[in-house]
Amino acid sequence: MVPLIDVGPGGKMMHHFCSRGYNEWYPAREIQLDTRAERHVIVTHSMGGLFVDQYIARRAEYCFVISGFINFHDINPAASKTILRRMIRAFGHNPENVLNEFYQNMTYPLQEEEQQQVIARLQQINCKETLYADLLMLNEAHISPEYLAGIPNVFIFHGLKDRIVPSQHADLLANHCQSDVHLIDNGGHALPLTHVGELASVINNTWLSPKN
Repeated sequence: MVPLIDVGPGGKMMHHFCSRGYNEWYPAREIQLDTRAERHVIVTHSMGGLFVDQYIARRAEYCFVISGFINFHDINPAASKTILRRMIRAFGHNPENVLNEFYQNMTYPLQEEEQQQVIARLQQINCKETLYADLLMLNEAHISPEYLAGIPNVFIFHGLKDRIVPSQHADLLANHCQSDVHLIDNGGHALPLTHVGELASVINNTWLSPKN
């Protein structure tokens, strides 16, 4: 699941943004968007919302935000800044350990056997520089809530067991765009991997519903 997918009417892929490498799932498990809908839809995961600019938001009729946030440090900023600084410092001398810890938290609460299979695959991808750049960006960057607020239909999904972006971020997002929050009891940060069927069903059923 890339952080941001931007699909136009009839399934035309407008943009396929920002593949980060360290969060690429098995292709068979990616959310499959139904191409029959004559609508413009955005699907973002995690930091993908950071790449939603005014141009993209202005054209969108639907936006599905998965495990998103406005500012990474909105919840318990002292703790999150400390953790991020520690990861950035550690990256300089032991990036493998930083990546492994990140993967452990990202894939929780998968069962251990499946978690290790996913982590083993992710470790084969050379993405250290990308993750390091993203850690630096998280310190400063934030979603522009006014862009999301201008999209007519916004839907927010978040796992209650998310160890990367706590689920309280979902409520902060919802306050800016009058969206319902769909909390997933046994979901972590990697919802496009662990709950792909549930997400795809909701997204496609909503996207394909008759226009008013």
